[in-house]
Order: sequence, then structure tokens, then C-alpha cells
Amino acid sequence: MRIPDNYDKNHPYRLIFAFHWNGGTSEDVDGGGTSGYTWSYYGLREQANNSTIFVAPQGIGNGWANSNGRDLTFVDDMVKLIQNDLCVDTKRLFSMGFSYGGGMSYAIACARAKVFRGVAIYSGAQLSGCEGGNDPI
Repeated sequence: MRIPDNYDKNHPYRLIFAFHWNGGTSEDVDGGGTSGYTWSYYGLREQANNSTIFVAPQGIGNGWANSNGRDLTFVDDMVKLIQNDLCVDTKRLFSMGFSYGGGMSYAIACARAKVFRGVAIYSGAQLSGCEGGNDPI
């Protein structure tokens, strides 16, 4: 997790989840891989200019199969914990991911459209169904 350097507990911050690809890791997303800081959090960390809380979760088995909704429950739990501990703008929760991580963001778009404002899916697919997929995001 990355918290802005000058975090102010009275200022609500945007919260962005970034999911790794199959075989990737949370460290890959956070560190930007071989490209370093420029690609940290898929390039958004640099663009956010220290104004956003970023989270790069680690998937079980380095993936996001979301078996029986397991990974959605994990995301729900993370959201609750982060909102309880930090000042989060609850209207500005976002998710993004590449490949398998994009599939996880797709699942979030379907199942948590009332919680997340938007998702960015990079080369992802609908891998775990689209339960609750009637609400726009």
C-alpha cells in the first residue's frame, strides 16, 4: 500500500486498487517491474502526484481465480479495513488490472458497481462470471 507522503487524516483521498497479472506479484505492480517508478501502479502513481492511496494486493497462487467469490470477499475486507484506518473518499474508489488482474477488475465492475466508481481493464477477460452485473459503473 502507498499512502501520500503528506497524508492528512482530515482530507479524503481517492483509493485505487491495482491487481497483478497471472504469475505476477503485488511487488511487480508497486515497483513498476523493469520500468521502475514510471510504471508503478500501471503508470498512475506518477500521474497521481502523491494525491492517492494505492493498494496492490497479492493474489492467492499469484492469480485471481475468484473461486466461490473468495477474491471479492478479500477486496470487501480490504476496503473496510482501509476505510476504517484512513480517510478515504468513498465516492472515489477505483480498480485496475492487467490480464488476470484485469479479470479481477471485471469481477469488481460486475459485483461491486455500487462501491467502486470505475475500473480500467488492460487485456483482461470476464473470468469468474458477472454476478450482479446489471448496475452501471
